[in-house]
Amino acid sequence: MLIGTEALRESIAALEERVTYAFNFVHTNDGNIESNLYDIEDNRVMIIDNRGRLHELDSRINDLEVGYDALHYKLSIDRETIVMMCHQYTYATTIPDECLPFIGSLTQPNDYQWYWPDVDAPALPPLPPFNHPLGY
Repeated sequence: MLIGTEALRESIAALEERVTYAFNFVHTNDGNIESNLYDIEDNRVMIIDNRGRLHELDSRINDLEVGYDALHYKLSIDRETIVMMCHQYTYATTIPDECLPFIGSLTQPNDYQWYWPDVDAPALPPLPPFNHPLGY
């Protein structure tokens, strides 16, 4: 009986040790869960802040796109105006700096006089607009 009682005491001691370990493990997990809940809430707040920032950035990008479209339209009008203004210098001996990209590749003024019918028609002279390195 004494041996059975001692075996029962050792089994109870082992069970108490396992219960204590489980209690400590559960307590540690509760702390980890609490920490994770805090992190999740913090992430929710950051996600809401980021959504607001993304919405603001999207609005600013949209404003920039609208502005660039308007600027593109104005620049195309300006370019066409300069091209039309430069056409008057096609036969001139000096060319304004603004017209160099359009008719600056001419080495001399275009010939405008044709002695017809004594002389055959000259080759077509290069006329503006010439290739320009910039798109607009």
